[in-house]
Amino acid sequence: FYGEYFHKIYGDVPVLVIRFEDIIFFSKEITKTICECAGGKLLGPLSIYSDKEASVGDFHYVVGSAVVGKGHGPVDNHRNGIVDSWIKYSKPRSQQKEKFSSTDLGFIQKVIDRNMTNFFDYQVF
Repeated sequence: FYGEYFHKIYGDVPVLVIRFEDIIFFSKEITKTICECAGGKLLGPLSIYSDKEASVGDFHYVVGSAVVGKGHGPVDNHRNGIVDSWIKYSKPRSQQKEKFSSTDLGFIQKVIDRNMTNFFDYQVF
């Protein structure tokens, strides 16, 4: 579905796509590269921030969940902050694959868009 949508909507139009795992694990590097490409620069640490934020060197991280508000589901421990995301998404592929049933894996193999997985440099199960 997403591959078909992506190609239909964007076609040959230049588009910036950032993989979720890259923004989680390489927040500063990705943000700096995009800012510089667009003619900007990192502003440095903020002088005022909450307990859900932290500045490290010249970069400001949102440590708590960046998703807020009632429209984003229940608040009680269902929203990951940066540390929870590092833990969740750094698990070995074998542990991630175990979460899928054989039916799920068969469906993925049947409908996967290989162009999209290659585009994002993903290895399919």
